[in-house]
Amino acid sequence: ENLTRLTHISLCDNSLNGTIPHFLGYMSSLKKISLCKNMFDGIIPPNLKSLESLEILELSYNLLSGNISELGGI
Repeated sequence: ENLTRLTHISLCDNSLNGTIPHFLGYMSSLKKISLCKNMFDGIIPPNLKSLESLEILELSYNLLSGNISELGGI
């Protein structure tokens, strides 16, 4: 609730693991999400496609599965 005005989040190269948190999809002001060079696995949360302000999504060098094209024009 308190992070609704956050526009950029960068957590690259932090050895984070597990799934990408679904709450990111509810942070409506995000323009850039950088989660590269971690150990995230599982699918990309489908609710990220609802982020109308999102311009950049960096997810390289993780262990993700699924099809990124399902997110649309991010």
